[in-house]
Amino acid sequence: MSTRAAAVAAPPARWAETNPVTTSGGTSSGTGAPSATPDSGGPNALIVFTPSGRRGRFPMGTAVLDAARALGVDVDSVCGTRGICGRCQVEPGFGEFQKLGLVSSPDHLTGLAEKETTFRTRKGLAEGRRLACAAYMQGDLVIDVPAESQVHRQVVRKA
Repeated sequence: MSTRAAAVAAPPARWAETNPVTTSGGTSSGTGAPSATPDSGGPNALIVFTPSGRRGRFPMGTAVLDAARALGVDVDSVCGTRGICGRCQVEPGFGEFQKLGLVSSPDHLTGLAEKETTFRTRKGLAEGRRLACAAYMQGDLVIDVPAESQVHRQVVRKA
């Protein structure tokens, strides 16, 4: 297993304390991303992030941002999930995704939270976008992470 794959396979410690997840050594659907499977016996929902293609199953009620972090998805957030920076904006995709093997509908996300409504009024949240820190999974989802919400890590290589 490569160093990069090993780093992605383990969820961040803060998230793991409240949401136990195990990652398998394999990948799901040939995306190259590790699959995450919660240890809880409750109902789970599948979430797929684009453009990375990372996917995993999480308990209903998991924040989209927490799922993204557990899967190593490149989503920015600097306000500590208070919903004031707006850097964690995502675009949920709705419809039947045969290639991904799931159906994503608007009722698979919680309704607009108060912090999203406040952010939309004060700073402007584009139509169709949600704050990943305020949106919670209620079913299978496809989530697009726009370029402006991604954290781009600079890679410095020595000769």
